[in-house]
Amino acid sequence: MEEIQRYQQLEHHNDLLRRVIDQLNKDFGSNIIEMQWDEGDANPYKDFISKVEKEVGKLMEHDKQNMMSILYRIDVFESKLKVVWTLDPVDRIGKLTELILNRELQKVLTRNWCKQK
Repeated sequence: MEEIQRYQQLEHHNDLLRRVIDQLNKDFGSNIIEMQWDEGDANPYKDFISKVEKEVGKLMEHDKQNMMSILYRIDVFESKLKVVWTLDPVDRIGKLTELILNRELQKVLTRNWCKQK
């Protein structure tokens, strides 16, 4: 099995992606509509990523303070966030989504690794 390190590699790893979605829902709490994996979609992976980007965009536009709390709870590295804040607002949402999903993946992989020990 390939070593997975970035969320873009999850497209064909449904079980692992579901665990990332569970972690995302846990960290976002009741702040967004619960994210789901919908295998009935034409491309469920891309649809899921689009949903996350849409929710991140809404929070950035309408409730930035709440978005900052979520980023803190997710534990996105501050040094990476500083770079994101320098980006154009349109690019910022995609990059924030990437940071969030990669951090959630990292948590899931760490938890799996600890279980195996």
